[in-house]
Amino acid sequence: MPEEEKTETVPMQTMPALALRGLTVYPKMMVHFDVGREASVKAIEESMSSNQPIFLVAQKDIRVEEPDRNHLFAMGTVSVVRQILRLPGKTIRVMVEGQTRARLHELTQTDPYLVAQVEPVETSEHYEGKTNSLRLIVWLMFLIASTATSVAFFIPFLRMIGLAPAARFLIPS
Repeated sequence: MPEEEKTETVPMQTMPALALRGLTVYPKMMVHFDVGREASVKAIEESMSSNQPIFLVAQKDIRVEEPDRNHLFAMGTVSVVRQILRLPGKTIRVMVEGQTRARLHELTQTDPYLVAQVEPVETSEHYEGKTNSLRLIVWLMFLIASTATSVAFFIPFLRMIGLAPAARFLIPS
């Protein structure tokens, strides 16, 4: 009698969610950003106080103040809040670490903060290689944009990893 194939289904997870404007977080990536929307601040605080992960997903249109499911991309990252720093006013600076990719199935709550039902997605070694390359590029772009370091310093490195054509976009005209 042939053995039946066993298919493991990854259970859905429900957790606070944060709609990111102009930012994408990847697994194994540590990043900090400022949060000002009241709903987003509450989602971060809930994640920290209940010691549970938070689902970070990019918005399709950064101008939308109160995003719903239609304003969010289908894929995001289950992340862990590592640190919160309260800034003057109602803004907080948060440091997160991406854990795994996940697919957004639905938003089960929108008030007082977003709560998402997500399904973790397994990643292949091939995908991991591409993700690592993309993570490095994003990190370099962030480093260049956030420091007064000359772009010329990075051009030999970009040539070494085969991204010399991208360097021309970094040099101001």
